[in-house]
Amino acid sequence: MSIKIFFDMDGVLVDFAGGAADALQQALDSGDTSRRQFRRLINYDGPDREEPITAEYLETITTIKDAKGERTKWMKRVNDAVFAVVGTGGHPYWSTLPSLPGYNQMITAAQDLVGVENVFVCTAPVQDKDGGCESGKRDWIAKNTNIPANQVYVTEDKPSVLRDFPGENCILVDDRIKYVNAWEQGGGTAIRHTPPATMSTVQNTINQLKLLVNSNESE
Repeated sequence: MSIKIFFDMDGVLVDFAGGAADALQQALDSGDTSRRQFRRLINYDGPDREEPITAEYLETITTIKDAKGERTKWMKRVNDAVFAVVGTGGHPYWSTLPSLPGYNQMITAAQDLVGVENVFVCTAPVQDKDGGCESGKRDWIAKNTNIPANQVYVTEDKPSVLRDFPGENCILVDDRIKYVNAWEQGGGTAIRHTPPATMSTVQNTINQLKLLVNSNESE
């Protein structure tokens, strides 16, 4: 059984939370009232309000949301405002997001383990009007990695990718619990790249990839 390795982008290769937090905090600091979601943040004075809005705070909100936990009113408004930013940022926003520490080390380690032809990207897009999210993500991959364009999947239904590789061991590296669970339920193997992404997280993911590949080869 051959092995395919798939990397998520946001939270694994790309600093989605950091880029979104910076854009949102700038909107707050400047008193930007151009969008309803911004106005709802600026005018909110509940006791649960937390500032500054950091990448770590956004990751906390996402983790609670994916676990179907209870978010505060402020968290819900922050989440809405984040997607107002990223949903209208278009190609320039997505193609210039900062990379995360060690992203290329992970890709290189995976390619060393299974070959360049067996390493892919599998990322979910944010809905936008002009398709700038997908084109921006593909542009980022082209500029920042050596993964071929035909090995990049941009889809809201990540487990559907597994249908293209019947009988093969497909490993997804993803930071979000909901995608990890969905991939495994679809028959794949998943590694959670636990946030926040650090070099320690990177090394842990590489170690898990090595164990999975070596285990597959010994069977």
